[in-house]
Amino acid sequence: MNDPNGLVWFDGEYHLFYQHHPAICVWGPMHWGHAVSTDLVSWTHLPVALAPDAAGTIFSGSVVVDQANTAGFAKPGETALVALYTLHDPTGKRAGTGRHESQCLAYSVDRGRNWTKYSGNPVLPNPGARPDFRDPKVFWHAPTARWIMALAAGDEIVFYWSPDLKDWHVLSQFGKALGAHGGVWECPDLMEVSFDDTGATRWVLFVSLNPGGVQGGSGTQYFYGDFDGESFTPSPDCLEQIAQYGALWLDFGPDHYAAVSFSNLPDAEAGPVILGWMNNWHYGQSVPEAGWRGTMALPRTLSLVRVKDGYRLASRPLSIHPLLDQPASDGAAGVRLDRPDTDIHLSLKAVSPQAGFRMIFSGPGAADLVFEFDGATERYTVRRALPDGLTIDGFTHTIFAPRLTAADRLQLSVHLDHGSIEIFADEGLTPITVTHFLGGAFDRVALTVSQARIEKFSVSPVEKLASDTIRTAARIG
Repeated sequence: MNDPNGLVWFDGEYHLFYQHHPAICVWGPMHWGHAVSTDLVSWTHLPVALAPDAAGTIFSGSVVVDQANTAGFAKPGETALVALYTLHDPTGKRAGTGRHESQCLAYSVDRGRNWTKYSGNPVLPNPGARPDFRDPKVFWHAPTARWIMALAAGDEIVFYWSPDLKDWHVLSQFGKALGAHGGVWECPDLMEVSFDDTGATRWVLFVSLNPGGVQGGSGTQYFYGDFDGESFTPSPDCLEQIAQYGALWLDFGPDHYAAVSFSNLPDAEAGPVILGWMNNWHYGQSVPEAGWRGTMALPRTLSLVRVKDGYRLASRPLSIHPLLDQPASDGAAGVRLDRPDTDIHLSLKAVSPQAGFRMIFSGPGAADLVFEFDGATERYTVRRALPDGLTIDGFTHTIFAPRLTAADRLQLSVHLDHGSIEIFADEGLTPITVTHFLGGAFDRVALTVSQARIEKFSVSPVEKLASDTIRTAARIG
């Protein structure tokens, strides 16, 4: 599996569609796999929702709830789920037509269990000379009372509008000479996000990039500003940060890509909830597999947080709630891990600008994973190794990420799982998602600190968090 598609909440269920090749654990003719959940923790697999046909294969897209039946697919008493997806024509690609990707529509009137492809497809034909013309993200824009589509086209985003999800008209383009380039832009998403300090909202545009990501290979950048129903305009402070740093990254690790948001969440005040693919196209088809390859990261909420030169997105996981606290101490602490899927919370109070820490995950036969912070350089580092005898071309062993706040308290949430670690530093201002491949299981985490005091060090198995997560999810759905 790879990109998440069609994330939508409807009738008590979260739907996850995703790019999927059922036959083998490498990329191939793309389908839309399908799973549902009531709590964003436990998922039930359903049959493939959309499969290739004579016209082509099924690339990424989105799903909306057509409450007003603008497309006319629902009969009285029904509500239609409508999927907008990219049809990829491999024959046209081989022929070099430049028109081999177009946007199509499918719909379901039985809670997403069965899907019908629209007889009038494609609803948005390729205009020509657009070989990378894909990944429609659609939402209802209430101020203009129409559907809006953000679509990736080469290395820019094109916005369209429609009254009925069938008839699409171009509005504007964005990003040709802004942000990170060097690869194809993919999987856009445009959403409103709240400021932590005021509660007001600003529009945020996600753009996934492959290659050219922050750690090499694939990655997701973002822009924040205003959307008036026709065009997206970055804020001046957003432009200043991009001019200084080159791009703003959603996640500083190598393994968080193609993140998009759930549509139709019933409580808009909860803010967007996003889900990303936990891998990197630089090596994603070469990592070890055991009958499956590819997974999703934790679902995350977003907010805009003030930093010294503007605002940055903070990502916070829905499912992390500490249950066991270690006593505060100076110097060092260590905890045995009963199982590899574990959540860890850490709070340190710095006593000098050089404050730092090192966290080492280890186990019999396992290659150690090291996570540390150096106050002198204001930089987080993750070092991952491969077990003896395993090599992966393009695999990045050392990952660096900046600290974006000058606060004297370092607060971390760490989610350790089978083959991955998701770090949320400084309350999500610096998220770092990293996969790892062990020769054995981690059974211990050791912590050492310098020029700081351990205020909190908590560890809890993931399965104990389900009830807390359900309550969190209930507030957003």
